[in-house]
Amino acid sequence: MAAISTIRLRAGTAAAWTSANPTLAASEPGFETDTRKLKIGDGSTAWTSLAYAVGSGGPVTKTADFTIATTENWLINNKSAATCTVTFPAASSWTGRVIYIKTIQAQTVVSASSNIVPLIGGAAGTAILAATAGKWAALQSDGTNWVIMMAA
Repeated sequence: MAAISTIRLRAGTAAAWTSANPTLAASEPGFETDTRKLKIGDGSTAWTSLAYAVGSGGPVTKTADFTIATTENWLINNKSAATCTVTFPAASSWTGRVIYIKTIQAQTVVSASSNIVPLIGGAAGTAILAATAGKWAALQSDGTNWVIMMAA
């Protein structure tokens, strides 16, 4: 019978990771045993500033203007009666990160800064979603701006 290999990941509770705040090597995974979330190192970013791997965590519903946290990748706008203004993290700190935003209100969603490149390309502006319930967009950092890669 062939030998079976075991691969172990660095693992610990969310509190232990936060307390130690290590910098994972490039492509090194780190697993939170209590939240069952995964982060992948880049060789230079400390644990508390790393985003969770895609698929980690569930959507977070917002009912007011908001700033995107390092742990948030899936966001639902449920702010009523006014435009929802979103403050994005610096694109230069999150190259490659993808953030998904959906609105369930017929309200416009905009960025607090002119750092959003439209789906059709062109100059960065603030527009993210039109004032139609059910609209969504996937935005990815290119290191300078947040680029709308997909939308409906």
